[in-house]
Amino acid sequence: HVGSTSFLAVHLGALGYSEDWTGLILATGVTVEIGLMSRARQLLDRFSPRTIFLAAIVAATPRWLLTAAVDSAWLLLLLQAGHGFTFGAFWLAGVALFSRRAPSGIETSAQGLFAASVGGVGAMLGMVGASIVVEHQPTHYLFLWGAIFSLLAAGCAVLGLRRMETSSLDRRE
Repeated sequence: HVGSTSFLAVHLGALGYSEDWTGLILATGVTVEIGLMSRARQLLDRFSPRTIFLAAIVAATPRWLLTAAVDSAWLLLLLQAGHGFTFGAFWLAGVALFSRRAPSGIETSAQGLFAASVGGVGAMLGMVGASIVVEHQPTHYLFLWGAIFSLLAAGCAVLGLRRMETSSLDRRE
């Protein structure tokens, strides 16, 4: 997510859009994300973290593909709103899963490791990969790669969550 969001301005510039569009599109995604996270309790009361986590990852794939394919600023704005939903849902479900899976007393540490993997190591790898893609390919390839990694993530999530279901450590769900 970080690589594509960080290079969204480059992509919009390549499509001929001004910085105003970039700001509006990014602000839309962040606003939706904040709105979704403000409803975290209601979502987690209605759906399991596993369901939200998988839905967020699976829903990201068509969003990445559409982002690669469209060149309308208005459609890109709608797709970035979709990013707000998918990333926000991924984040709140991931925090809930790590909190519930961690042994008593280290829930906050587990959530910190999740944040470090997504925002630290994951962000760094995403930025390096995105910069390589943008340097050697048209910017829409960045989002095609996002779709590929989203599919891989969905497969890993299905396998990992299936393993969690059979684990006796999952005592709090």
